[in-house]
Amino acid sequence: MISYVIRRLLWSLPVLFLIVLVTFLLAKALPGGPFDRVGDKSLPESIRVAIEKKYNLDKPLVTQFGLYIRDLVINGDLGPSYSYRNRTVNDLISETLPISAQIGILSVLLGAIIGLPAGIFGALRRNTWVDYLSSFIAVLGLSVPNLVLAPLLIYLFSVKLGWFPAARWGVNYKELYFGFIPPMTADFWSHAALPVITLGTG
Repeated sequence: MISYVIRRLLWSLPVLFLIVLVTFLLAKALPGGPFDRVGDKSLPESIRVAIEKKYNLDKPLVTQFGLYIRDLVINGDLGPSYSYRNRTVNDLISETLPISAQIGILSVLLGAIIGLPAGIFGALRRNTWVDYLSSFIAVLGLSVPNLVLAPLLIYLFSVKLGWFPAARWGVNYKELYFGFIPPMTADFWSHAALPVITLGTG
């Protein structure tokens, strides 16, 4: 068992490397550069060249990728953010990862709370209305994509009824939502309800 796990982990390394390589190349293949414009204004050529030199964007593509892999492997550094001044990608991820984890955990719990009893009751009462209803709900949940369900829920419960906020995470979310355990506050649950329902039933 241990040897199997080790083999799987070793096989995952080239897959991860390939994912990083393809993502890197796709980002570089996009037209233009990250510093061609700031807002609606074009940067002067001298400033753009200086910024690209600072971020090693003036170096050959192979060198850029090598530097990126070096920082990623040795320091776990995903590099600077080109959109937010004086911020790194690690900083941005560390701010939002707890909320994403909380939403993911709650979505899994919601899916289990709904799915397990429905599956058990459907199995105990095969070929009855309970079985058909649980199967219909399960197929419906799998058939409707999250990108379709989310706007519908926002339109109904946020725009029309006004029960939940349509976006953002309220004030001081960094202090309130720090950590992977969901805080027991009405502000959190009002913002988390629609995302959790969308992911938990999808």
